[in-house]
Amino acid sequence: MEVTTVGDLPKDKALNAIRMYRSKYFFEDPDESVLSQVYEKIGGRLTFLNKVAKSTDMIKTCDEIFAVEKQWFLNQCGLLGMEMDDDVMDQQKYASAAMVLAQALVDQEAEGDGPIYDPEHGHDLPSLPLHKARQVMTRADFIRDYDHINIFTITSSAMVRADSVPMQRAFREICAEPGFREYLDATLQRISDIESLGRTRELVAKDLVLGGKYVINQEKGGFGKVIQLVMPPEDDDDDDDKEEGKGGKNDS
Repeated sequence: MEVTTVGDLPKDKALNAIRMYRSKYFFEDPDESVLSQVYEKIGGRLTFLNKVAKSTDMIKTCDEIFAVEKQWFLNQCGLLGMEMDDDVMDQQKYASAAMVLAQALVDQEAEGDGPIYDPEHGHDLPSLPLHKARQVMTRADFIRDYDHINIFTITSSAMVRADSVPMQRAFREICAEPGFREYLDATLQRISDIESLGRTRELVAKDLVLGGKYVINQEKGGFGKVIQLVMPPEDDDDDDDKEEGKGGKNDS
């Protein structure tokens, strides 16, 4: 069985598809500037184009699609910051890794590594090779889950990018919020603190009496330690008996 990937339409085909649909079912010829706004907002994703083409207000529908994509991302990968409970650490690892990757794609877009949107040809979303994306997240196991829930996508050439144009817009808007980087750093620090506490073992030594003490020795050829309780030697109580015996002989 051969799997064929249906990608987003290029700009010219996307605009022609909307124009033909509006002409056939709404008996109108949309203005070119409106069609360009539609493509700039949602790209050439067929499901989005189909929904927008059937709408009475195409621009409003584009904004609604963006809002849904952004909310979906936040619902799946929202951060909890430094106040998170340790019970949600695993989920926050999943969420923070997605946010780190989203930030990396937004940074790449801002640095201008290649054209992002061309008025003639359309969108060219920022992307990272799969192995680089895993390095950015410091996780190798999450990326396919993100692909399954339509947050990121892995292309046939093993490149990782936002699943759609509205999703990349969501990344951009979330990462531009005031204090986002600090909040992300606080979440990562909290995860690190919880993991550190999980690796810490507390040893409680009770108070010793009668001069006892603990002796801690390193195991030979290993990393373990041996803890021994050492008590002082008992005092000889025979001295008094000996003195009493000597006194008896002198009296006789």
